[in-house]
Amino acid sequence: MFPRGNATVFPEYSESKLRIAARLRSIKSDLRHRKVTYNLGALYTLPHPFAIRACRTFLGQNPNHLGNWSLKSAQKSAATQQLEYEAIAKMIDLYHGKLNQLEGYLTSGGTEGNLFLAWTGRKYLEKRVKKERICLLRTDLTHYSVRKAADIIGVSDFIIPLSPRNWNIDAEGLENTINKLYRRGFKGFLLPLTLGYTLTGTCDNINLVVSVVQAVQRKRPDCVFFLWIDAALSGLIIPFLNSEFSPFFNKMIQGLVVDYHKFGLVPYPGGVVIYRRNLRHLIEKTIDYLPEKDNTVSGSRSGISAVAIWSMMHYFGSQGYKKLVKKCLANKRYFCSLVNEKLPGVKIITDPQSLTCGLVFKSAITLKNIVQKYGLYPTKKTFLFLPEKKEYVIYKLYFLPHLRRKIIDEFINDLMKYNQNQRSKSYEKPRASSC
Repeated sequence: MFPRGNATVFPEYSESKLRIAARLRSIKSDLRHRKVTYNLGALYTLPHPFAIRACRTFLGQNPNHLGNWSLKSAQKSAATQQLEYEAIAKMIDLYHGKLNQLEGYLTSGGTEGNLFLAWTGRKYLEKRVKKERICLLRTDLTHYSVRKAADIIGVSDFIIPLSPRNWNIDAEGLENTINKLYRRGFKGFLLPLTLGYTLTGTCDNINLVVSVVQAVQRKRPDCVFFLWIDAALSGLIIPFLNSEFSPFFNKMIQGLVVDYHKFGLVPYPGGVVIYRRNLRHLIEKTIDYLPEKDNTVSGSRSGISAVAIWSMMHYFGSQGYKKLVKKCLANKRYFCSLVNEKLPGVKIITDPQSLTCGLVFKSAITLKNIVQKYGLYPTKKTFLFLPEKKEYVIYKLYFLPHLRRKIIDEFINDLMKYNQNQRSKSYEKPRASSC
């Protein structure tokens, strides 16, 4: 084992391979002791063994995917670049899109996908309005990467109210927010929609939001919008529940973000961004020392992501993913039925097509040991609803492929025991004496 003193000092000489291997084994042992089977609260699952084998096959070649390999010219490209072309084409087919209208590339994940579309969207809007008149709209549930993207591209971001009924974008609140900002001088709006919010699994109503935007444009023709969909988790769930899912059918939707390392069972990184072909020129940069052009956020990317994603597409196919989604949804429904039966004081926030649940307890509690055992993370924040703000503590749960029903039963039993202990403690408190 390495001495502790060496932890922060750059090594002067070559170290023994045996000592290096021993250190790595120690770290691997630590990772193995993490009980992924008990993970309910983190959007993390282990990759499929077949995806791991596929990745190992190409580690020695270290393929680099600089640029966009979903272009028509990439059809003649060799090796793993051809796999990226095929993977993007297959995702466009899954969403019933058209290859002559859409393209994309493989990203490090949803954060990069949202940044790419926010950046592209700002460039798109700048063709019509000045940058200082562009802003980004989001809800209190929108993934933090959208707020981060607004900061990076240098635009202000504003909160849209949530619907208290569905925990998604409120139509009236959206229109009111746009009108208020228009009166302040904003005329260009970046508007990401979410299918499967991280905390609740709830989904924005795409058609309803688009109808609001179109109504605003009829009243205010100088307003311009750029809409995209963040479907990091649900983008690989909804298509296998609804074979008609066609997000690009609506002309106002410019792009979509989805991750294969969340539900697709590939190792990190495994993200995908798809967008309309006419947008690429807005951000494309020439590379003076190479024949390729860079039209991505990350520049050089590992081709091994393409290998993993392409392999799992073919390993499962639509039918395999449908079975996997069906199994995970059955676990979620089983969990919800137990909560409704045995924990009536707990409110569940979710969407029928989501593998995510948000749990809200009537009284503010700290689950302590339960939080550690199941990887839960309580999120306490104030949410803007229409017509008022409300504070909630939400525990998010994900019903991913690794989860087994015996773990669900154990979790419910632990919650019931915790509730019983809390009640018994409250009974032991001395009552105030009456005068």
